Amino acid sequence: MLAIIASFFLTIPLACSDSQKTKTGKEGPAVAAQPLQQQPAQKRLKATTYVIENTLVKVLRFTGTDLWIGTSSRGLLKFDTTTKDSTVLFDNTNALISNGVFSITKGPDGGMWIGTHGGGLSKYDGRWWTNYNTQHGLCDSFVYDVLFDKNDEMWIATWSGANRIKGDINKREAWAKFNRKNTNMGLSDNWVYVLKMGEDGVLWLGTEVGLTRYDGKQWVHWDNKDGLGADPELLKIENEAQGSLLRGAHHGTQAESTGMQKRGIQTFNPNNIDAIVQDKQGILWIGTWGGGLTRFDGKGFTNYTTRDGLAGNYVFALAIAPDGSIWAGTQAGISHFDGGKFTNYTAEDGLLNSHTSALAFDGNGRLWAGGDGGITRIDEFIR
Repeated sequence: MLAIIASFFLTIPLACSDSQKTKTGKEGPAVAAQPLQQQPAQKRLKATTYVIENTLVKVLRFTGTDLWIGTSSRGLLKFDTTTKDSTVLFDNTNALISNGVFSITKGPDGGMWIGTHGGGLSKYDGRWWTNYNTQHGLCDSFVYDVLFDKNDEMWIATWSGANRIKGDINKREAWAKFNRKNTNMGLSDNWVYVLKMGEDGVLWLGTEVGLTRYDGKQWVHWDNKDGLGADPELLKIENEAQGSLLRGAHHGTQAESTGMQKRGIQTFNPNNIDAIVQDKQGILWIGTWGGGLTRFDGKGFTNYTTRDGLAGNYVFALAIAPDGSIWAGTQAGISHFDGGKFTNYTAEDGLLNSHTSALAFDGNGRLWAGGDGGITRIDEFIR
């Protein structure tokens, strides 16, 4: 296990104007606040934008007034939102093994658990870092989500199945592995991207090939054939251009294994789940990679796409507002759904960038949207 003293962390100011951007003393993100000065009349957001150069913001998490920012290539940032210049950088020179941060979770003891892209799982207790990888029992060094259940047992989503840690994490026997083979094909796919557990203790896993439910005894899964995600035949044309820009190397491989390739589709996959939230009624809201937004009440699916008013069909992030309404981050902006209609906001309305891959509400009810090149803090919407 690797432990690193926190005093080595690099602080980066966030309060500079655009003309005063401060570069870090070493290779890393240059971050600058850019308050929108006098907004043109057509703008529909009162917002402040924060630039994080040459990276994609993958995840946002609040702990009190601290905003934790996970990026695709620039490491992890901790931003004290009560100030304008208190930002701490954690990267592969002082804390993490990988600068790709895809998951941030606060544990029962207050420690922060960071899932990375190829660097395993890292824990920060406020002073020391401890890193866990495949030699400790982790299914895969690519970690996409972490959650703790009511018994404080830890679940981890990876590209090679899911882990459950019960007991002392430093003992190998505490690590259990779940994959397609040992769940008798109950887990829909070994590429697990997102975890969600409801008040009833049921675990939901979003994978590359569908939705899986685990109640502690039985594994059940659903995919596009069952109604998850919109009919791909309806989306072929409108998704073609966007999917070509968004497709990663692994999606070509998955297109074959999911059956999309046989249908002439390689640029999107309605089975691929990128986000899950659960509302107070127990309804699941699911973001898919090109198949739009899906509502699942446990019995049937309802799908929403651009044809219904959604900003984009690639839904990377979801958040539930204090009033219970749904917000979705897509490749073409953010969408607010009040249960009847969608209201969309893009860069033209005041977002730093329309491509939105992370959403989070702070304690004041303000929405923060992260995406390509940084973050937008939204103080007021004009609907």
